[in-house]
Amino acid sequence: LLKVTRKRPKRAAYPPLYPKITRNGAVLSKEALDMCTRALWHTLETTTIVLPDAESFIHTGDIDDLWLRDSAAQVHPLVTPTFNDKALVAQDAKLNRIVAGLIKRTAMYIRHDPWANAFRIDDSYVFSEAQKKMGRHDLISTWNYELDSGCYYMRLLYYYWRESNNHDVLKLQAVHEAVLIMVDLWIAEQQHEDDVVATGPLFDCLNCNKPYRYPGLERDGKGSATNSSSGLTWTAFRPSDDECTYGFLVPANMFAVVVLEYVVEMATVLWEDKALA
Repeated sequence: LLKVTRKRPKRAAYPPLYPKITRNGAVLSKEALDMCTRALWHTLETTTIVLPDAESFIHTGDIDDLWLRDSAAQVHPLVTPTFNDKALVAQDAKLNRIVAGLIKRTAMYIRHDPWANAFRIDDSYVFSEAQKKMGRHDLISTWNYELDSGCYYMRLLYYYWRESNNHDVLKLQAVHEAVLIMVDLWIAEQQHEDDVVATGPLFDCLNCNKPYRYPGLERDGKGSATNSSSGLTWTAFRPSDDECTYGFLVPANMFAVVVLEYVVEMATVLWEDKALA
């Protein structure tokens, strides 16, 4: 994992504090609650597709593709204990099915290509030669490597684990392996300047086993120079999908530190994976 030399501070007890949402309380007005309700269900009504094989696809809204970051953020209200001190996934089987389906589907996408940040629902789209040079093919909508994409997925796993009554999807080998892939990728990208590449049987994608290069980044797609001894992990793009001027994006690295704490907890308790922990 990312090296931290100082003593690890004790993390605040879970769950974090949220305002109680109740129509009988004085915290929010009826109008505010109605507005929140409409916003909450809007994602389910307009961007959610329930797929066979216990999977779900949640596109980003204005584009019919799934962003790892956006989809995890879109369902985050369903896995936080804001509704009578319980998450909605613990109160409604259909909502639980949607989130569990997204977790399973995203694990498949990460195995398909851990650098990609957005994916298509199927491989029917015909990419141009110019698009293929940008790493796009079959299921890959955009190949913009964004550190925070994996962070959002790990946060989703952790909150679902703590709040859902059913952890079957988290015990799937594909989900466990998706986390292993992202952690190994982050470790390798700590030495992006030296062209260190994540390897192993889980890295079998078309773009795997070679340094990440993206057209438009300086130095022939490598990006600006970085220091491999810093302990930070590299990213090509910011959460806005804009190219990074400097490859060590501090807010994304801070996010990674937080979710790696989540990974340690899940590896210890859920997966009993001492090597990952």
